[in-house]
Amino acid sequence: MTSHDTIPPAAAIAEETARRVDHFQALLEKAQRAPGQKIIHDLRVSIRRLDAAAGSCRTLLRDRRLVRVTDAAGPLMKPLGKLRDLHVQSELIARYLTEKTPLIERFTDKIHNRIRKHEALVCRAIRRFPKKEPVMFAAKVRKYLATGVFNAAVSETSLRRLALAAQGPVAACRKRYIKSKDMKVFHRLRIALKHLRYTGEMLVTALPHITARDVERIHALQREMGRLRDIDALAQKLKKYFSKNDRDPAARRQLRKITGRRNALLKRCNRRIGKIRLFDLS
Repeated sequence: MTSHDTIPPAAAIAEETARRVDHFQALLEKAQRAPGQKIIHDLRVSIRRLDAAAGSCRTLLRDRRLVRVTDAAGPLMKPLGKLRDLHVQSELIARYLTEKTPLIERFTDKIHNRIRKHEALVCRAIRRFPKKEPVMFAAKVRKYLATGVFNAAVSETSLRRLALAAQGPVAACRKRYIKSKDMKVFHRLRIALKHLRYTGEMLVTALPHITARDVERIHALQREMGRLRDIDALAQKLKKYFSKNDRDPAARRQLRKITGRRNALLKRCNRRIGKIRLFDLS
């Protein structure tokens, strides 16, 4: 990781923003050729990282036009999200639905058919994406850096404000979730943690208050909450599907197994949420 002392904060932010644009473009091309599970996941993460970069630059520079690239990527997120969820469900089915009854096989076939359908939708959305937007976005950020505007806008105080703004929703959602244990609030907390992580990754080379270890700690909790979200979504879907044929004992056993795994993950997440440490920005 680059030292805080070797690169000025403004240059570190601009460099990370440009790197995220390049990474997004490379993944976009790969996904169009072969929308496999890993590429789809990486492309979604890349869009979210780019969104955090655009939001950070827009806030620092007070230039709302800098968000256009992520506005353009918005129509991609819905089909990417659905395809990613189907890939994960297929993976969880292979892991947990080990008793192959006709009911379970029909459910598995339904998921596989939907995967093929959404792969075509993703390819279509990628073809429609305006390819020039990321290039224009990166060029504008570099121009701000070259003309000194970025240097004037970026200071330790402004970066601390940026980090505090990303931490605010996490603290608020955490407080509400601990009180209510509402799964809708759990989902909002997971999304807030994700945004905080992507913002922290941008600031780790520019702000001495944030370290790579801090970011990894946030990532570990967010990853655990993501696993719970995936298995909870599958359990709800199976419960609805299997209720049409509750005489299948194998289906009931499989559902109990997945529900047990879901409950164990929930307990572990609740413990970690109660102990979560955010960035020390004092």
